[in-house]
Amino acid sequence: TRERDRPRTFALGKDDVAAGLDRGICTMKKGEVALFTLPGDGGDGDFTRDSDGSVVRFEVELVSWITVVDVCKDGGVVKKIMEKGSGNERPGDLDEVLGNLI
Repeated sequence: TRERDRPRTFALGKDDVAAGLDRGICTMKKGEVALFTLPGDGGDGDFTRDSDGSVVRFEVELVSWITVVDVCKDGGVVKKIMEKGSGNERPGDLDEVLGNLI
């Protein structure tokens, strides 16, 4: 996808990419380019397979991501951080807040 200048969006941990590739991507930093070598029994998308099919190599450039937080740890309330906030303070459970709901 890099040659076409069209990055691919996918969800980590949801089987959107080759098994194991999402685990490797979690170790990357923004802007990093890495070569991942996985067993050749799976894979999808843009990849290079050894001639004997024993391994699959993915070169990945991590462009950006949206942070997702499982607020209740049960999948009930999921928060996607669309833009990072500033400061370290957060409102408490009983605080009154002012916000824009879009």
